[in-house]
Amino acid sequence: MTDPIQLARLNRLFDMYDANHDGYMTLEDFSDHAYKLAALRGNAIDSPSTLGLVNSIQAWWGQLSQADTDHDGRISREEMVNWAVAAQAGFRQAVEAGAPWPLDPWIEALYQVIDADGDNHITVEEYGNWLRAAGIAHDTNIEAAFQGFDKNRDGYLSRDEFREVSRQWWMIFDTNVPGARWIGPG
Repeated sequence: MTDPIQLARLNRLFDMYDANHDGYMTLEDFSDHAYKLAALRGNAIDSPSTLGLVNSIQAWWGQLSQADTDHDGRISREEMVNWAVAAQAGFRQAVEAGAPWPLDPWIEALYQVIDADGDNHITVEEYGNWLRAAGIAHDTNIEAAFQGFDKNRDGYLSRDEFREVSRQWWMIFDTNVPGARWIGPG
């Protein structure tokens, strides 16, 4: 049985990537926020930085497309939730067995996507732009969420802080941990 907090998070994740809100995630939907993020940064759609951003996001579609169990080229909410619940169970087993966090490669790629200037720090503005590009900033207190993630209070998210927030979001079904607000609301 899926935990209600877990299900709410996975539904929000689905809504984030179903860009046209037709009830299915596609490669185009999944890539949409990369183009929007590039536009927020003032980058042209065909610039090398935008194309690199899109290519990075699209590379992860190959992993996510495993959720497409009926092989129709799109992922329904039910397919995504079923895939994610199974993935979370695998993540938990791996971590409990002492393996590194299984999403580290994806989190590293996402970190680089969000870190607009490539200075190895995510600012509150960069984090907010990511949420705006994903269409989920409207009900998120970006400042409060960011402050909860920034453990050393230096005004930036390090890779370790960002990785920890990801782990909390995927693994701890408690609304009181900072990671509960990783992709809002809150």
